[in-house]
Amino acid sequence: MNNELQEVARGHGHANRDGDGPHPVAVVAEAIITAEGEILEVVEIVVEFREGRHPRHSRIYRVLIDEAVVDFHHDGAPAGKMLQRVGKDSTDGWVLYEVIHGKDVRLDPEQMVHFRRHGLERFHTRLDLVTIEVNQEPKRVRPGCWVVSDLKAAVDVPSAKVLAEIKPDGTFDNLDDAAHIEICGGEKFISHARRGGSS
Repeated sequence: MNNELQEVARGHGHANRDGDGPHPVAVVAEAIITAEGEILEVVEIVVEFREGRHPRHSRIYRVLIDEAVVDFHHDGAPAGKMLQRVGKDSTDGWVLYEVIHGKDVRLDPEQMVHFRRHGLERFHTRLDLVTIEVNQEPKRVRPGCWVVSDLKAAVDVPSAKVLAEIKPDGTFDNLDDAAHIEICGGEKFISHARRGGSS
């Protein structure tokens, strides 16, 4: 493939092409060479921050996400895509944070992250879970929209049972397995047999 990155110059290991998984922190390079012999400079965001520089224009930006070094071939990427590059997904409750000027900033999955921002140091991920109550037991799940059948599986409710939401007035609202429900934290549920027996 003509545009495939062939080797690392002045470094160790292999180049991590956009779309591949992360490689260890020890693999640090200053430039890579394409199949055509073109030398592409790598801008390492952590180094730019450490040396107090505004990240310069480049064809490749190397960022640190948790303990993984990941290369991007653009000066920005959606936060959700960055999570996927380290094997995590926002639909599982993972959230990406950028460390900028020493402070953690939470990023939404669709939010575009710009690598040339002054003061940007690195990124880290966090599992963002909330607590709900199921059959009077606390359960930790990701916030957001759930298919009821998936929520049942996540909180160990047998598929043969009905999950019902306990409303503030104490009434029960039986939930269809194919329905969608928004979880914010603090919701209460009970499961019961489909023919009226309680769990």
